[in-house]
Order: sequence, then C-alpha cells, then structure tokens
Amino acid sequence: MPDLHVDRESLDGTDTATLPRLPAFEAFLRFGTRLPQMTKWQSAVANWAGRPELGDRTPASVVAAAASLPEPGAAWLATPVHLVAGLDHVRLHPAGLLRLEPDVAERLAIDFARTFGEDGLALHPVGGGFLLSGLPPLDARTEVPARLLGSNLRQAPPTGPDAHRLRRLATEIEMWLHGLAESGSAMPGRAPNALWLWGGGRSQGSAIESVPGQSCYGALFADDAVAAALWQLG
Repeated sequence: MPDLHVDRESLDGTDTATLPRLPAFEAFLRFGTRLPQMTKWQSAVANWAGRPELGDRTPASVVAAAASLPEPGAAWLATPVHLVAGLDHVRLHPAGLLRLEPDVAERLAIDFARTFGEDGLALHPVGGGFLLSGLPPLDARTEVPARLLGSNLRQAPPTGPDAHRLRRLATEIEMWLHGLAESGSAMPGRAPNALWLWGGGRSQGSAIESVPGQSCYGALFADDAVAAALWQLG
C-alpha cells in the first residue's frame, strides 16, 4: 500500500477508541508482506509493464500518450470532483471523487468545447474523467486529488511559477459547471462542481511511444487511467 493517504488534520486529538474498525484493512495488514523500501505505485506498475522509464513521467503525459493525443507533455488530468464550501474554506467532499458515465462525460466534453474551444482547450474522456489538452507547457504542480478527500483545500494550493494560470482556469471551469447546473442540465448522481487539474507540468524527456511485441506474463485489473495507460504502453 505505497499510496495510503491519511487526513491527519481530522485525526488530530481524536480518541482512537472512538474510531471504527476497518476489517478489510486489518486483513491487508495481517496477510501483507512489508517491503524494505516503498515506492510510488506508478513506478511499480511501470516496472511490471516493462516500461520502468515511465515511472517518473507526469501521469497526464502517460495517459495522453496512450490515448495518442498530440503534445502529451502539455496535457493535464481533469478529475470530476464535488467541493463543499464552508464559511472560510473549501473542502473536497469525503466521497467527492466522481466517475462519470461515458455518455455524461461525452456531453460535458462537447459543451466544454463550445465554451473554451476558441482558446484551443479540449476535454478528452478517459477512465471516468478527462484529459485536458490545449494549454501551453506550464511549470505548476498540484496534489493528487485522492490524497485530499475530506481535506481543506487551503492546505494544498497549486505551486510553481505558473500556478496562478492553473488556478484561474480552474475557477473558470467551476463557473462553467455552475452555469450548467443553473441552466437545468442535470446529471445523474452527484454532479461535479469542479474539475481538479493535476498530473501535468513541463515535458520531461523525449516523446513517449508504445513498445509493440513485448511478452506480458500478467494481467492488470484497475479502473485507474494512469495504471491502464502504463499497461497499454507496455
């Protein structure tokens, strides 16, 4: 479990006796093997897929290369999320990572093109979320949204010289989604009120290409777009 995330802010001062039991997690701890050195899960999957050089590439560039998008180094993952506003902060809902049905994602991508297409931006449905293309290479970094479930987003602002451009676009996307909701363009289930932009950044190294003809002695069961892309590229 190299990517186990704990919201320490919400646990500080909590009486551990009041916390619920987690039987499935306890089973993992009981039957798991402790490794001497933990690694990023992306690096582990890249090794299994026979593409260890992709372990340190940006997640968005890996997904974009697998989807054969032009200029994958400028792509960003855009995960549908549900944010909750408080009096003085905004949190990512504890169940706020949303997976869209293919028809819903396609409708949003089409409407996004109407609104942002003149700026060269486009959403490409992948794995229940999107890839965002059309931005120039940005020197910015954002946190993986799965690590922020239930958290105050003030703790994880975008960083880097171009972070302000990413924040501005994210705000414009929130306004677009709010307009869709106000217009009655209802979606089934909890509708996303934001797209969390992450996994992008300046291009790293040469272009990513598929390696055909490799022998694979395993199967990957995952609905994660990054994991599936690594396996596909291998």
